[in-house]
Amino acid sequence: MRNQLAVLMLGFVLILAAPKGAKSESIWQAPVNNPSLERHYIQPSSDYSAGHRGVDYLVKPGQAVLAPADAVVYFSGRVVNRGVLTLKHGSTLLSTVEPVC
Repeated sequence: MRNQLAVLMLGFVLILAAPKGAKSESIWQAPVNNPSLERHYIQPSSDYSAGHRGVDYLVKPGQAVLAPADAVVYFSGRVVNRGVLTLKHGSTLLSTVEPVC
């Protein structure tokens, strides 16, 4: 990879509407140790418009990728030639980390 660095994107997708007043049972953390935020979340102009729906962290090849909170693996594989890992947090929230090896 260029200059031995890569960008790790972490995106969050709601799969069901969380009930109002629902509280998270776990504390969310960055998916890498000593994170360097390279690109912050940018709200698209509408739910269906193009846009960046995640945050990017600078990481070194081989650096461990951590779950941002308690989760189970929902999907692990390749999507359009990129390694993707999707975690399911409870019944209402997915987090996706890409690209991962």
